[in-house]
Amino acid sequence: MRLDSGLDETERLLAAQDTSHWAALAQRVADDCHPEQREFVLDPARHVAGLCGRGGGKTVGGRARFIRRLLTTPGANCFYLAKFRDHAERLMWQPLKESFKALGFVAGKDVIYNETKLRVTIPRNGATLQLWGADKPGYIEALRGESYHEVGIDEAAIHSNKVLHSLIYAIIGPRLVGAIWLIGTPGPIPKGMFYDISRRGSKISRLWKDRAAHPGWKGWSLHKWSLKSAIDATRSRPIPKLVELWEIQQEEIASQGLTDDNPLKRREYDGEWAADDTINVFAYRIHDDNGALWNQWDPKREGPLAMAVLPKTFDDWAHVIAIDLGFSDPTAINVFAFSPSDPSRTIYHRWCFEKTEMGPQDLAHKLIGADVNHEKPGGVIGAIGEWPNAMVADSAHQMGAAILKDLGNVYGLRIEPAAKGFRYKIGAIEVVNGDLVDGRLKILKDSELETQLLTLQWAESPRTGEPMERKDQPNHSTDTLVYGRQLITHLISAGFVAPTERDPSKDPRSPQYVPPMPDETADDEYSALMGDDYQSMLG
Repeated sequence: MRLDSGLDETERLLAAQDTSHWAALAQRVADDCHPEQREFVLDPARHVAGLCGRGGGKTVGGRARFIRRLLTTPGANCFYLAKFRDHAERLMWQPLKESFKALGFVAGKDVIYNETKLRVTIPRNGATLQLWGADKPGYIEALRGESYHEVGIDEAAIHSNKVLHSLIYAIIGPRLVGAIWLIGTPGPIPKGMFYDISRRGSKISRLWKDRAAHPGWKGWSLHKWSLKSAIDATRSRPIPKLVELWEIQQEEIASQGLTDDNPLKRREYDGEWAADDTINVFAYRIHDDNGALWNQWDPKREGPLAMAVLPKTFDDWAHVIAIDLGFSDPTAINVFAFSPSDPSRTIYHRWCFEKTEMGPQDLAHKLIGADVNHEKPGGVIGAIGEWPNAMVADSAHQMGAAILKDLGNVYGLRIEPAAKGFRYKIGAIEVVNGDLVDGRLKILKDSELETQLLTLQWAESPRTGEPMERKDQPNHSTDTLVYGRQLITHLISAGFVAPTERDPSKDPRSPQYVPPMPDETADDEYSALMGDDYQSMLG
C-alpha cells in the first residue's frame, strides 16, 4: 500500500469540490443576456419584478438568475413556480438542461436531474432548484419550514392574487434569505398584486433606472422591457434569434391589423397594461394613464358590516340601495351615495354583498335588522346611519313582484321596481360608462362589483348579432349599479334630493311614499336581460 494514497484521495476529493472557476461561468451567463435582461439578472434587490412583452426573454432572464445562484451560493435552496407543471417543464426544465450543458456540466456527474420531481441538484456545492406548477395540490403548504435563496414566479399575471400574496408574504417571505422575483406579460384584466407592482405610477415599486432617486428603497425593484427595446439595445451586436422573432411579430401584427393603440398589441407585444375596452361591457379603470386612482377607491370601513366611510367634503349625503334578486343565483345588494351639493355628481360605492338562497325574510333582516325596528333600524340601513333616499330591485325575477310586495306589506320596506326594456338597458350601461370614463364613479376595491366591472364582456346574439352580456359571467352586482345609477338620475331630476320641501307621497323615505308603477309601454321585460336568460329576450 502506498503511503501517499490517502493524500491522493484527499486531492481528488478537493478537486471534485473545486468551484473556483464557476465565478467566470456565472459572469458568462450574465454577459450572454441583452442589456435590459442583464440588469434584471444582476439586480441585487430582495424583491424584483419584470414586466415584458412576448419574446423579450423574461423567462431566459429568470433562468440566468437561477443558474448564477446555483453556481455562487453553496447549499442554495431555489424554487420556481409556473401556472402548470407542463409549463414548468417547457419554460424552465428543458432549457435549463441545455444551459448547463453549454457551460460544460455533465448530466449525472456535475449536475443531477430528478425527472419525476423536477429537481436540479449541484453535487459539488449542494445547491438545488425545485420546479413546480401551481396545479400541484397542496404545493403551497409544502413550502413551509425551509429557507429560500432564490424564488421565481413566472407569468405572474395569471396567478391568483391569493396565491401570490400567500406565497410572498406568508410562506416565502419570513424565510427568504436571498431574492424573490415575479416576471410576466400584462394580463387582460388590470388588477391584482402583479398589476399593483408593475403598473405605471405604482407606490410599492420603483423602476430600476430610477434607483438613484430612491436611496435605501426597500420595495419592489421593477424592470420593464419588450422585444423592440431589446432589439434597439443590441443594434451594435444583433442577436439572431431576437431579430428573427421580431420580423415574425411584425408580420403577425400587420396580418391582424393591430394599431399601436390596440389593447392586445400593447399588452402582448409592448408589455403595457391595457384593458380590452372594445369587448368589456363596462369602461372601468382602476387607474388613469398617469397611474392615479380613477374608478377605484379604498376608504376606511367601519361597523359590523364594514360600511365605507364617506369623504368629509359634504354633509348632505343621499343614499340608494340597489338589489338584484336571486335564489339559486346570488342576491346582490349594493349601497351607493352621492351629495346634491357636489357639482361633479360623483357616486361613491359604500357596500357590496352577494349571497344565494335568500328569501324575503332573509333580505328584510339584512336590510333593516332582525328586530325590524323602523325607528332604530339595524342591518344595512342602520349601518348607513339613516333611511336611504330610495331602494330599487329587479321586480320581474321569478318571484320578484311577490317578494317586493311582501317586503313592503310585511316589513314596511318600500322598494321600487327596476325599469324595463332592452333599449333601456343599453342606454343605462352607456350612462354608467360615461360616469366611469369621467371618473365620477368610485367603486370599492376588491368588491364583487369591481370584479364584475373588470371582467363582464359582451357576446353577440347568434341570431340577431345584437350585443348581449355573456351568460357564463356573473353580473348580479353590475345589474344593481345600472338600477341604482338610473334611480339616482331620477332622484336628482325630480328634486327628491334637492334642499327643498318634499312631497311625502313622492319621498321614498316617507311612510306615505307610493312607488311609481313600471312603464307598461316598455318594449321588453327588463328582467329578460338582467336575469338569468338573455337569449330569451334576444331571440
